[in-house]
Amino acid sequence: MTGDFTTTVGPDLAGKTVLAALRQLEPGASWSQLRGRLSSRHVLVNGVLCLEEARRLRLGDVIARQMRAAPPPPGAESVKIVYRDADLLVVDKPPGLQTERRDEEARWPAWRRAQRPTLDEIVRGLLQSQNRRSSGRAPYVGLVHRLDRETSGLMVLALNPRSEENLIAQFRDHTARRTYLAVVAGTPQSQTIRTRITRDRGDGLRGNATEGLSAVTHLTVVESFAGYSLVRCELETGRTNQIRIHLAELGHPVCGDGKYRGPLGHPVSDDSGALRLALHATRLELRHPASGKGIGWDAPLPVELASWLMRLRVSP
Repeated sequence: MTGDFTTTVGPDLAGKTVLAALRQLEPGASWSQLRGRLSSRHVLVNGVLCLEEARRLRLGDVIARQMRAAPPPPGAESVKIVYRDADLLVVDKPPGLQTERRDEEARWPAWRRAQRPTLDEIVRGLLQSQNRRSSGRAPYVGLVHRLDRETSGLMVLALNPRSEENLIAQFRDHTARRTYLAVVAGTPQSQTIRTRITRDRGDGLRGNATEGLSAVTHLTVVESFAGYSLVRCELETGRTNQIRIHLAELGHPVCGDGKYRGPLGHPVSDDSGALRLALHATRLELRHPASGKGIGWDAPLPVELASWLMRLRVSP
């Protein structure tokens, strides 16, 4: 193949490594050329930059080769600290940044980790540099919840074990409130979505099922325009990919989502021109782990998402 191409992984590619799949899709390319495409950021899986040649593809994954190299992952300069005290840290996470390192990446050498930093590593590094000017002790950073790599917005991290335990309990008991903004295809109805989510709905993707973990999303339509809608989603539970799954299963997938495009067997096309997943964690509310006082933060839509939304509003 020449030029850009996108392929949905079928039975012939499922289970293969990314490198082996590229070899099958581009039989005329050498192994070294294909490795070069990966290392120079020309390959995406489910809309996300892929650098790992040994990553195994699943049925339904979307693999893309682009002639133009994707931008490098965001670094420390892109992580905005919104609030910090002795017990917790709140950050505004940029899109494209993984929350924590996957198990299969645990043994990566330092140079490879630097190619794709994670939020917890960046935060640890920022705190470490500050601690050198004070106590010099290694910082404690505890993850209590997560955002998808391509989702931007507010996250809280614990700075000591007692705070970590308290915050985890708040998320587990659904007393911490998380509100997201998303731009979706079509116009859904405002509603409370209650389903069970399974790891494999039948095509290798997470989705609704009769058995699985309970998932509840409160959906409110904020604005509708030109075949799209801006919606507000408040999570009651926090399952992996929950908002993306719930909206896609309604037939109103999030713009820019290359993975969850609709109900099983009924994908919805995306002509929005979104350059990233149009999903942002805009408000976070919880009880302070030390004082018990209610506290909250807001993060507006990132500039690139707000600018695209403005263009979408006025498009014919």
